[in-house]
Amino acid sequence: MFFKEVIKAVSGFGFYYEVKDFRVSRSLIYIFTFLLFVTVILTAEYTYFINKGLGLAVKWSEEKLPVININKGIVSADVVQPYVMDIESFVMVIDTTGKITTLDDYKQGVLLTKDRVITKKSAQETRIYTLENVEQLTIDQPFLKKAKKMLLMVIAPIMLIGMYLYFCFTRFAQIMFFSLFALIVSSATTAKLSYKQIFNICVYAITPSMILGLLSAVIPTKIPFFILIYCGVYLMYLIGALNAAKEGNV
Repeated sequence: MFFKEVIKAVSGFGFYYEVKDFRVSRSLIYIFTFLLFVTVILTAEYTYFINKGLGLAVKWSEEKLPVININKGIVSADVVQPYVMDIESFVMVIDTTGKITTLDDYKQGVLLTKDRVITKKSAQETRIYTLENVEQLTIDQPFLKKAKKMLLMVIAPIMLIGMYLYFCFTRFAQIMFFSLFALIVSSATTAKLSYKQIFNICVYAITPSMILGLLSAVIPTKIPFFILIYCGVYLMYLIGALNAAKEGNV
């Protein structure tokens, strides 16, 4: 049922003569379902790339990162220190000897000292975290692989819920804006539509634009002036749908 309505909403304007008299609840179920469908696809795609990135990070750690032990807040690592690992413009330093105590000489990085972690994102943002509450922790390959799995289990649902709420807010804002525009246009003509009918039409008429939005998100190449194309397609379908819906109201 849902996918049939998606096809009808895109393939022609005749369908909108029926759409105008749908129950509002049906239109709401349609848009909520469509947004959930889009969110699931994007979450799956982003999770895949995050998993790939974390996999590369774990592989890198197998080659570069020594085993790190933290016992009652005190760090130890079986490696000659200071141990510096450069990752492009980012640096990771392990030094429990006290020779390196800051990241002032680096633009970005992480410094693990005897009893704290210092992170630096920029010259203006440096944070210090003490390890006094860490009773026992061993950072090795099994730990990193387990952490990767747990991170994905946390990230995926948060991303799904966050994107879904964001899409619901932004798309409804667009629908409300264009529905008010359509109401003004309809009021200026002899063939008037009620706001309920216009709202239903606006919900379904955004379908082609949302499909374009999904495609632009999954393809690697950015589409120039996409927001103009998005709004242009929505406006074109909205005008065509309104004209088709008014034929029965003359």
